[in-house]
Amino acid sequence: MYIGIDCGTQGTKAIVWDPKRGVLGRSYHSYGIIQDGSGKQEQHPHWWFDATRAAISAALADSKVDGLDIKALSISGQQHGLVVLDKHSKVIRPAKLWCDTQTTDALTRFEQQLLPNRFVDLIGIQVPVAFTIAKLAWLKENEPTNFNQISKILLPHDYLNYMFTGQYKCEAGDASGTGYFDTRSKHWNTEVLKVLGLPSSCELPELIESHQAHGQIKPTLAASLGLNPKLIIGSGGGDNMMAAIGSANVVPGMLTLSLGTSGTAYTFSNEQVSSANFPDINAFCSSNNAYLPLISTMNVTSATSKMNQLLDSSLTTFETNLRTTPIGSKGLVVFPYFIGARLPNLPKANGSIMGINDQNLNSACLQRATVEAICFNLWHGIQLLIKSGLCISRATVIGGGANSAAWRQMVADICNLEVVSPLETELGALGAAIQACWCSRLLQSEQVSLQDLCEQAVQLDPSKNAKPIHENVEMYKGLYQQYQEMLHKHYLVNED
Repeated sequence: MYIGIDCGTQGTKAIVWDPKRGVLGRSYHSYGIIQDGSGKQEQHPHWWFDATRAAISAALADSKVDGLDIKALSISGQQHGLVVLDKHSKVIRPAKLWCDTQTTDALTRFEQQLLPNRFVDLIGIQVPVAFTIAKLAWLKENEPTNFNQISKILLPHDYLNYMFTGQYKCEAGDASGTGYFDTRSKHWNTEVLKVLGLPSSCELPELIESHQAHGQIKPTLAASLGLNPKLIIGSGGGDNMMAAIGSANVVPGMLTLSLGTSGTAYTFSNEQVSSANFPDINAFCSSNNAYLPLISTMNVTSATSKMNQLLDSSLTTFETNLRTTPIGSKGLVVFPYFIGARLPNLPKANGSIMGINDQNLNSACLQRATVEAICFNLWHGIQLLIKSGLCISRATVIGGGANSAAWRQMVADICNLEVVSPLETELGALGAAIQACWCSRLLQSEQVSLQDLCEQAVQLDPSKNAKPIHENVEMYKGLYQQYQEMLHKHYLVNED
């Protein structure tokens, strides 16, 4: 049996998983975010470690499984966050998270220092403000004393791996979201690091491949948690990379579409996608030794939650309104850029509502128009993946929005794709457990493929399937074009 951990922005989940019987136990432990209205989004790394230990204990209790029977554990972590340790391996300051925007101006200035080179030329990937390099540049400008103490730099899941094993390592999937990792050669980029000017005391982690074990659990930690003292800690990876494994997105043709606080769509590729030609595609590495080209948007379930709160609407009413309101929301158009936008790239944009008349100024049209806009933005990103040469035949929809039957049908109609949903909803944790099994069995010289493990572990819920309806697809083609034209006109976004 295996444990999968998903260390997210709002809390940490743990599952106990048996390849034959599925998930046997689960637990969730939440924590807060340090914020002050300036764009700061931070957490204390020990919150993650404390929550992980508590989640493991609770999941084992829920499963009735003896911890000594657990063979391996892997960790999925929120991407891009910055954890810095000093020479004594002590945390220097709270971790800046992926969603921290205090670092925007520091990244712009750093990019000017890189000229005439560009990130995409040096590391094969575009670098948005979410990436780790922006946080390091900010730290150097604003907290030079802390910057000069840096001895180790870790991502959130790497920090947890380090706390579990004492081994300072990193794998390519999560490393590809740092801004100083060459996604083509899969090595740290010395030129970017030279411009950054890390202190001489700082060393970067050893790079390992995704199928390799990170290390063995510390004996004292194993004893305190009641785990096997020979427990293997897998390489782990970023949350999107682990959810790809958890949704069996490990072969060409699959698309995972996450309808969470923000939205992501990603697929498997054996080759790197050109970020120079497609700057809105995050050309990540995967956590299974390949690539995970990804597009991301903001304002997904966070936008619907804000709208529902404004309208004092329950989820039941929201679902009914999505289902019964006509396609096109009677001409109402919402641009739900409540905290700016990422696709299109409008970080300082405000939202707007257009086309208001006496027939559509109501809760039902506002709710459906919001979800239609969210789907249009995601469909724009999916089209970029297709234009880059990737083949997509089916979409696995996950996240909170995937619980809505009307929303799933809307995705199917707008994207003209069959939509499926997995039975297990904690796909980051499931992907981590599957990867732990993969690492552990390979370490024992077993012949096992990740694809075979995923096919065995990932089961679909047939009651949540949605197929595109021809007449709806045709209607949405025109509405999508109108939406893009309005976006171009009112937000000065180039059409492509």
